[in-house]
Amino acid sequence: MSDCCKWERVTCNSTTSHVIELFLNNTRQHDINRILFYDDENIWFIKLSMFQQLTELRNLNLSYNEIGGFIDYDE
Repeated sequence: MSDCCKWERVTCNSTTSHVIELFLNNTRQHDINRILFYDDENIWFIKLSMFQQLTELRNLNLSYNEIGGFIDYDE
């Protein structure tokens, strides 16, 4: 098991070692020159429950990922 506090795009509290910042911006690779770039096939949804255990999370950057919305329930 690796220490997530050493991962790129992750910042942890130095005292508790809990994740306080996640920079997940621009993680999806898109060809912006494609005609269908802004088509529905590129849009995805985030399940909010994924972040429940990150009790100290203060900054979450999800920009430039074509997020269409959030789902707050488990399917």
